[in-house]
Amino acid sequence: MGSIIQLAVSLVGVFVLARFGYQFRRIYLRSQVTTIPSIFFLFGTPLRFFVPNIPLINPINRTHWAVRFERYRQIQSSVFKTETPSKEHSSIWLADKMAIKTVSTNRKSWAKPIQLYRVLDLFGKNLVTTEGPEWKAHRRIVGPSFSEGVYKRVWNTSLVALEQMFQTEGLADLKPGEEIQIEDVTHVTMRLALVVIAREAFSFDMEYDSKRDTNAKSLAGDHTMSAADALAVVSQSTLVKVLCPNWMYKIPNIPYVSERLAKIKDAFTNLDNYMLEMMADRRASSLAGEEVRSDLFDSLWRAADDNLDKQVDGETKWSFSDREVVGNTFIFLLAGHETNGHSRFSFLPPTVKYPLVVFTDGRLFFQQSLHPEKQVELLEHILTVLPRGRQPIYEDFQKLTHTMAVLYETLRLFPAVAVIPKVSTEDTTLKYQDIGGDNGIKTIFVPKGTDVTIDTPALHTNPLYWKDPLSFKPERFLEDYEKDAFIPFSAGPRACVGRRFAEVSNMVFLSLVVRDYEVVAIPRPGETEEAMRDRLVRAKPVLTLTPCGAVDLMFKRRA
Repeated sequence: MGSIIQLAVSLVGVFVLARFGYQFRRIYLRSQVTTIPSIFFLFGTPLRFFVPNIPLINPINRTHWAVRFERYRQIQSSVFKTETPSKEHSSIWLADKMAIKTVSTNRKSWAKPIQLYRVLDLFGKNLVTTEGPEWKAHRRIVGPSFSEGVYKRVWNTSLVALEQMFQTEGLADLKPGEEIQIEDVTHVTMRLALVVIAREAFSFDMEYDSKRDTNAKSLAGDHTMSAADALAVVSQSTLVKVLCPNWMYKIPNIPYVSERLAKIKDAFTNLDNYMLEMMADRRASSLAGEEVRSDLFDSLWRAADDNLDKQVDGETKWSFSDREVVGNTFIFLLAGHETNGHSRFSFLPPTVKYPLVVFTDGRLFFQQSLHPEKQVELLEHILTVLPRGRQPIYEDFQKLTHTMAVLYETLRLFPAVAVIPKVSTEDTTLKYQDIGGDNGIKTIFVPKGTDVTIDTPALHTNPLYWKDPLSFKPERFLEDYEKDAFIPFSAGPRACVGRRFAEVSNMVFLSLVVRDYEVVAIPRPGETEEAMRDRLVRAKPVLTLTPCGAVDLMFKRRA
């Protein structure tokens, strides 16, 4: 019996070794096809993102965003390929603006790998999870929903939300020179983002102080959770919903887990029903000639109804169902809450590693050790547009150029989405600029079915396009800059339709906070300034780039 087991184990071992030998030979032959550098790793996606960074085994893991362009610098190329034994084709990583522009704009040769995004069909198909003619239909209907009128409402709603935050957190009561500490500012910024989206996307009368959500917290019909509560839970639990299979929700009596999963399932069900009921009610009110509240949700269902009988791509007809209206509204909630909430965190003490617009010799230091005149630059600019005591108006948006530069520089160093996947739909080629030789243009062959990753943090710090790329210098965006090398909202036809929405809301937030308060990062007991700086730079890519741990801040009222 023992000899049979030994023989079986030996045969399995021989098979495994033979299989690996075959795979490694295939990798070697692939490496001879193109001249770009290769990086080998044993694990494929998504497993490699949960395995430590190990040379020759797993050199690219989920912390790759923090490396930025360094890996490309080491191999002297802004394009490289990765090899995995289990994959038929090499995968290509791009930090070159020319190649990225081609991949983003040439929809004939390049597509979005939709199978990676199907998990976001939680409420229905949407702009993110579709491709081809179906995506065009979504884009045609969704695009007009973001108009100048919407942005003006977003501006005013952001002012209301920010004023509520000042009141609730005690900032409004501070006298000049007085200060107050806020523990874990990410909770503040995420709540601000949620309030703006709740009001502008759904017309939910959500308050910054959840205890005052009397209108939005009222139960309706057979609902077991208020609209505000359901929206809050969904916005915080999307990753759990995506990762947990349906059978996990049926397991009873797991301490904490079962109760938490039940609440998440209940929230998703309630929010889904609320949105479908809202659509039915608004249609009925519109047909009756009654006034309907204007918001993003209203724009979507009206546009969908107007396009029911229109054609896409000649003979192909595409109807936009109620389920797809709900699906797109959810995607705006997810994108707005995640990216705006975490991006605002980046502005506050600093932009994670670098303090808020206070810089010397191209590098920022924390406010307590800075040259005050450097901090004054942004403040003086804001005061020329928004003197203290004057309420901002939407027309101020275009005038706050330095504030926008700070926003862009923050997003350059800390983009919300670190990687953008693409796949080749046919045999094609890519041109890129060589950085290891004479900076000439090179061309590589890309077989059909090749996975390509747009590496946003690396592109944003490629020294070909950015002088002193790791330094926080907002002034670079006050001059001409490499627009094709700056893609915080993606690029090409699939660029984020909500870009202006995010910019408007964040401009309100950043301008008024800087105008009225000095924001200081608080070191932990016994923590040096350098250690605090290193702690604040830590982040992790979850759904978007997310800060690691709590960040406590001190807000001091300006004189």
